[in-house]
Amino acid sequence: MKTKLVFLPMIIWLALCLTSCSDSSLFMTDYDEIATNDDVLNNQIDYNLIALDYLNLEDNYYFLDLTQKEAINLGIPKNEYKRMINEVKTANDFISSYNGDTKLILPNPRDYSTKDLIIARTRFLSRGEGNQERKRTINTQDNDWGHDSFWAPLDADSITCDCFSGGLLQVHRVQTQYSGLVYAGKGFAVLTGHTHFKVKLPATNVYVGVSFITSNASGGSCTYMW
Repeated sequence: MKTKLVFLPMIIWLALCLTSCSDSSLFMTDYDEIATNDDVLNNQIDYNLIALDYLNLEDNYYFLDLTQKEAINLGIPKNEYKRMINEVKTANDFISSYNGDTKLILPNPRDYSTKDLIIARTRFLSRGEGNQERKRTINTQDNDWGHDSFWAPLDADSITCDCFSGGLLQVHRVQTQYSGLVYAGKGFAVLTGHTHFKVKLPATNVYVGVSFITSNASGGSCTYMW
């Protein structure tokens, strides 16, 4: 019988510290420079699909009902197993420390199937599709914050975010900031790595800072529109 791996919430999600800037190009990253090797991402998504059968949600708490030895026997490398364990722990830490006004919507792993693997691979590997007018993309290489800024026109009151990453279980967070005012949005992703949500803007007719983070160690991307 498998033993549940229990991840007790140990830390509170670090607060974001942003500095506003009048040059929108300062925070914009070059996608070509930080794009992760696609073969690595494809393999990671395949490992996620194997582990999905062992990822469970009970009482607003995620656990991976899989030992390291069992994971290796299933073909999941040790480093990928540890990545999944960290993703589960990060998600549970966020759930434990969350004090927002809206109720968290937690995806149930049992609602996902094999077809989601194709969706995950297609969406994740098509990230970073340019920065068109009223559309920008923040790319990250790891689970650190990525930053950008844009001129918020008077007719915009929020940004719509499409966030992607290739982990088994992830938390995506986006924050907007101007002159000390911060608004935040979030989404949970299982396998597909895709979340869609809005974040309110703290001001318009100014440069607004935008930051994105994913709990996936390989990073991800967030395309935001206004």
